[in-house]
Amino acid sequence: DYDILDDDVMYNQNAGGPGDHSDLIELIEEILWADFMDSPSRSDTVLTRTAGSFDVNTYASYLAVMAIVQNRDHVTANYNISWQHNSVGAPAWEVYPLDLDTSFGCVFNPDAGNNLCWDLVSDVWWLNGVAPLEGDVGWPNYQWMNMAIHLTLNNDECNTAFHTRICSYLASDWWNDGLPRLVEATAETIRSSVAQDPNDLVVDPANFDFAAQEFIDFLGQRREYLESQGFCP
Repeated sequence: DYDILDDDVMYNQNAGGPGDHSDLIELIEEILWADFMDSPSRSDTVLTRTAGSFDVNTYASYLAVMAIVQNRDHVTANYNISWQHNSVGAPAWEVYPLDLDTSFGCVFNPDAGNNLCWDLVSDVWWLNGVAPLEGDVGWPNYQWMNMAIHLTLNNDECNTAFHTRICSYLASDWWNDGLPRLVEATAETIRSSVAQDPNDLVVDPANFDFAAQEFIDFLGQRREYLESQGFCP
């Protein structure tokens, strides 16, 4: 047994809902965990309860975006979860990213204990957060997994939507034109402010220009990597 209220850092309630976290406890124990236990296998999950209280269609889109921007830090932390109304007006849980410092090529360096944003990496595996095929999961057996992610990505219909949206986003004008132009415009806007900031890590204007171009290069490299995995036509 565990007490969800013992860890206010992990489950920090910012607004609304019952103060005893009963709605979150219901989601974890009576919905997500129950569907996990009822699933034929870990690689073939059911969403019998989850689909009724969790906006899995929106969540598949969210996971696809997290995959293409290479955010690996949203599995067990750095996200908000909230009651909203889904496409048919019914209340449903939705998830929003928080603190994306390990995305767009930045990766965590466990040896240095910080984020490594030099020489951006674009080929980090995208299918993060699913439970291993063997071994115990659930309290107190910590696994680097998220039950909502696991159920969604191992459900055939949602997995198809997830992969289809990855390909669609990678082929979009937003990824290939809009976002690079946004990077260029942002770089031009903040260039003078960065140059005057003695605490900034950018050494000189040439280094600043290199960093901006490296960001743009990541977008193309990430697209090439994900398309090379064989699920985009």
